[in-house]
Formats: sequence, structure tokens, C-alpha cells
Amino acid sequence: VGGPHASLRGEKILAECQNIDIAVSGEAELDIVDIINNPLKRFYDLGVVEDIDKCPIPDRSFIRHLKYTTFSGIWVGDSTSMKWIRGCQWRKCTFC
Repeated sequence: VGGPHASLRGEKILAECQNIDIAVSGEAELDIVDIINNPLKRFYDLGVVEDIDKCPIPDRSFIRHLKYTTFSGIWVGDSTSMKWIRGCQWRKCTFC
């Protein structure tokens, strides 16, 4: 499991959810294959990827694209999702 839940409570999730084998906090693009193929522990705190250009570009050729016809009245055609921001977009609050 990954994402914000693993980042905030990864070790607690592992302790309370017996069906989860591994929790990953942080950005896992560069390490996920090694973690899956050779899991040395149950919780990984990876931090951030400093050089985003080292991350592989996802192969989306096998994805069954969503068939949106229009978005706000504009013809879109086949489409898929894409992230435009990584981490916290504010980075200044004390909430987290």
C-alpha cells in the first residue's frame, strides 16, 4: 500500500491490517520493482525523488482509455489521467 495513508500511518496500517504485506511512504518510482522482487522489510520510507528526470515514463499503451466525448463542451476523444503535481501543493501549512 502507498499514497498518503501509508505516508501518515504506514506502520500502524501494517500492525492492524494483516492482509497488507508492505507499506511504502514517499515516491517509489525508482525502487518499487526492487521492493516487490526482494522485500527486505515491511515498511519503506523513501522520501522524494530529487531528479524527476530519472523516473521512467509510464507505458500507457496497454491502458483502455476512457471514452470521454466532451469536456466543458469541447470534443476530447480518448483520454487518460495524468498527475500534474507531486507531494503537497502548499508546502507551507502546519496542518500535516
